Amino acid sequence: MLNPLCSLARNPDGSLVRPTPYEINSAYSAGLALAAGAVLLLGVVLAIVHLRRSSSPLTIGCVAISGLSMALHPLWTVDTRSGDCGSMQVLFSFIVLGIVTTAVSVQLILFLLARGGRWTAECRDYDDHFLPPAHH
Repeated sequence: MLNPLCSLARNPDGSLVRPTPYEINSAYSAGLALAAGAVLLLGVVLAIVHLRRSSSPLTIGCVAISGLSMALHPLWTVDTRSGDCGSMQVLFSFIVLGIVTTAVSVQLILFLLARGGRWTAECRDYDDHFLPPAHH
C-alpha cells in the first residue's frame, strides 16, 4: 500500500481530536494558496507595467502559466479527505507556489533587463543606431 489510510486520533469519549490532520493540511494549503495568489498579483502588476513599455510574449506567457497554475491549485482540485490526510494537497500547493514564483521571477528579470538595456525610449534619442539611414 503506497499511502496508508490516515487514522484520526480520538479523545477518550470517542470524539475526534481537533484540529484533525485534514483540517491542519487544508489550512496549510490555504495559506500556500494565498501566498501564490499574492505572487500572482505581483506578476500581473509587473506584466501591466512591462506591457506599457513593450509587448513581450514571454511576459504574457508567464502570466498565463501563473494563472493556469492558480486555476488548477490543489486547494480546490485535490480532496483533503483522501487516504493521505491531505498531504498530497500540501505537496502540490508547494509545487504551484514554486511555479508561480519562478514565472514571476522571470517577469522581474525581463522587466529589469528592459529598463537597463538599449530598449528604453530615452536610449533612442541618444544612440546613433536608431538614426534613419542618410541619403546621399
